Amino acid sequence: PVYHRPCAQTGTVFDQANQICDWPASVAPPCGNAVNDVADGSFTCEGKAPDLYADPDDCAKFYRCSADHADAFHFDCPPGGLVFDPAMKICEWPWSVAQPCGYKTD
Repeated sequence: PVYHRPCAQTGTVFDQANQICDWPASVAPPCGNAVNDVADGSFTCEGKAPDLYADPDDCAKFYRCSADHADAFHFDCPPGGLVFDPAMKICEWPWSVAQPCGYKTD
């Protein structure tokens, strides 16, 4: 038998590839809107733990590595000047992020 169980009502969608509920930005279409944008292959998840990683070439972008996937998912921070904070694993204002992407000094 097949059992159907909805994802949480907080905005998650079902990720068919990983068989989990996840945020739309982390799930490939048609359920999500993630785009695997690693055309040049310069960043790989091979040997890396599942996590978020800063894009070494663009402070306003980051990569997400998932378990059992060598390909990275490439994401943009929301528009408006936000940069990826590798310590907090979120997009944040530059004054809240350490160098080289931000200018926080403490």
